[in-house]
Amino acid sequence: MRSPQSTRCPCLSGKHYKVCCRQVHKDLTAADTPEKMARARFSALAMKKYDFLIDTTHSTHVDFQEDRQAWKKQIVRNNRGFRYIGLNVTASEQREEDLYAVTIEAAAEPEKVSDVPKVLLLQECSLYRREGETWKYVAAEGLKREVVEGAGSAQQLAGLPGG
Repeated sequence: MRSPQSTRCPCLSGKHYKVCCRQVHKDLTAADTPEKMARARFSALAMKKYDFLIDTTHSTHVDFQEDRQAWKKQIVRNNRGFRYIGLNVTASEQREEDLYAVTIEAAAEPEKVSDVPKVLLLQECSLYRREGETWKYVAAEGLKREVVEGAGSAQQLAGLPGG
């Protein structure tokens, strides 16, 4: 079995994990742009690194909780049964001095295969605010979710690389 460090990064950058999102997972300040943080958060979700999601969520986010254990349980519960397999960063724009909007498209599919494959497509404009040397996830604007039945591959359906 290949180690996660020698595999392609789940953010679909085309790079190996060890030279892509792993750097940010080990050091939050390695994400010198909000786009890198968006990719690292997606990779953390795909790899079930839920502590990273907690560490990179701004205290003003609607889901923020002081009780990390309860929050982590909620994240695990909300993502149970899904495999996150596709990400496409489509736009990034500065809104304020330390506030950026990063538009993403993501794809997930059930971990258990059924006769009729289903794919969950997510699209959102993620807001990131710089807090010290770290970009933190503040909110989602324009969140769209669509379940598509009969899709061959989530990556193909979303038009994402690798599909």
